[in-house]
Amino acid sequence: MVASQAGESRIFENWWLSWFDTEMPDCSTEERAAMPGYFLRSVLASSRAEGVPDDVCNMHSRHGGISESFDAGADPDMIRDAATHSDLSITQGYNRGSELERSSGVLRARARHRKKTPI
Repeated sequence: MVASQAGESRIFENWWLSWFDTEMPDCSTEERAAMPGYFLRSVLASSRAEGVPDDVCNMHSRHGGISESFDAGADPDMIRDAATHSDLSITQGYNRGSELERSSGVLRARARHRKKTPI
C-alpha cells in the first residue's frame, strides 16, 4: 500500500519558491537514502529488486501494517498498543484499508448524479 505525499511536496515546493528564485532541486539517491523515514541503502537495493518504487518510504510500512491489522480483524486496542499510540483515533488515522472503498463510493455517487443532471 502506498500513500501519496503529493500535498506535502507541493507545500514544501511553495515554501522553497518563496525563498529561492529557482526550481526546487531533486534529491540525489544518496540524499534520499539518508532521509529519516526512507529505506536504508541496503533495504533500498532489495526493495528495487522486488519492484518497489523508490518513492515508497519506510513510513508506508507503518501505515500498511496498521491497515493490514485492521483488515485482519485484530483488536483495535492491541493495534494501538503495538503502534505505541496513546489514543485510538491516532491509530485509526493510519488505517488506509477502506480508503479505496470510500473514494470509489464517492466516484460512483458522482457518476449517478451526472446521469440525473442534464448537461
